[in-house]
Amino acid sequence: MNRKITLIAGTLLIAGIIPTYAATRAKTKSTDSKAASKPAAESVESSKKDSKKESAKAPTATAAEKKIAADLTTTQKSKLLTILNDGTAKELVSIDGIAKVRSAAIVEARPFKKIEEIALVKGIGKVTFTKIVSHGKSLTQRKSSTSKKS
Repeated sequence: MNRKITLIAGTLLIAGIIPTYAATRAKTKSTDSKAASKPAAESVESSKKDSKKESAKAPTATAAEKKIAADLTTTQKSKLLTILNDGTAKELVSIDGIAKVRSAAIVEARPFKKIEEIALVKGIGKVTFTKIVSHGKSLTQRKSSTSKKS
């Protein structure tokens, strides 16, 4: 009796698997034949078009942002990029114009290769970008010490 049940269960299992396997195989063969019938040059052309579309979609910084960031020295840019790429949310909030929501957006948008890229983060407009650049300028300024006269 156990043998009959095992045989019937095995038959039903195989009966369910074989049609599924056959359908999957047929689908794979039709996809392979479409790819094989496509000329190689046409395939290369379509991949070039796809890569051009992707690069066209990538947002870039505007000329105004590049001009504002040009006022920074190399050292200031380096220090500001370090803060933007490695700083904690608490450190980012210390920059004028950046609150919790913007600091979270900056953390999510990392890494930045150029200062101008920060302007592409959601919630950072021209005014906030200018404030960030101003903060960058203050990073290397010497703080004047007041001497007390007796």
